[in-house]
Amino acid sequence: MWLAAVEPSAQQPLDGLSWISIPGNQPPGSSWRAQFQMGCVPGDSTCQAHEKPRRQVALTRAYALLTTEVTRAQFRAFAGTTRYRTLAGEGWGFAFDRSGYIRQDGLSWSAPGFFQDDDHPVVQVSWHDAEAYCAWAGGRRPTEAEWEYAACGGVQGARFVWGDAADGANRPPGANVADDSVRPHFSWWAVFPDYRDGFPWTAPVGSFAANAFGLFDMAGNVWEWTADWYAPTAYASSSSVDPLGPASGRTRAVRGSSWGDEPLVLRVSERSFLTPEHRSYFHGFRCARNEPSRGGDTPRP
Repeated sequence: MWLAAVEPSAQQPLDGLSWISIPGNQPPGSSWRAQFQMGCVPGDSTCQAHEKPRRQVALTRAYALLTTEVTRAQFRAFAGTTRYRTLAGEGWGFAFDRSGYIRQDGLSWSAPGFFQDDDHPVVQVSWHDAEAYCAWAGGRRPTEAEWEYAACGGVQGARFVWGDAADGANRPPGANVADDSVRPHFSWWAVFPDYRDGFPWTAPVGSFAANAFGLFDMAGNVWEWTADWYAPTAYASSSSVDPLGPASGRTRAVRGSSWGDEPLVLRVSERSFLTPEHRSYFHGFRCARNEPSRGGDTPRP
């Protein structure tokens, strides 16, 4: 089983972490604030019901995100320093075949089921593992609202982090997604047509252009755990100010899509959900933290 959440350590990760302060859009001289339209982009016929209704959201707590998804090397530094034992330490994780997710023995973050270098995003990590790492690093997991605002990079109304066109990732290659290079492994997948990003599995973090806020891989590479419990009706029922999702639930929301996803799933409003214990080679995370200079209460995990 996983250990209890690890307290933030006085010894921060030895390899260093790069944080980006997320800019708000408040008037000059005002306290930090970010207002944006969250959810299904108008005119997007591919939206699912749980991405609706689109609504005005206000974030009032200044925050930062890690520039990239947490890497294998960074997670190893944490696990080695704290002697943290992940849920995947039980010796199995999830792989994928024509029937969907399949439990497979021998998988863990250090043996994910395919080759990775240390600069690739860590995978086969549960929500609990992400929680423990982020606490140790002096942070937390981002809320869904914080994640989506940051992914948009200050551009409102675009279906994808790179713009409106599904093929916009092609010029130049803009994300690690399902493409021709995964065909040898998953011949039945829908892929980006006539596109090769150069990576059949995960890619080193930061391999593609950052968004306008300086964040890498906000689409593709790996899905990212968020703080929120998932509910299909969350957008209709949660607060429009610093929304946190439901107070409890059975699954947690994940955002951002992965190296295994087609254009439909790469949309910035796309949501998915998994039990907190789930870990697979599609899922990783990045951390958020409150900005100490402008503060605010830490959102409920």
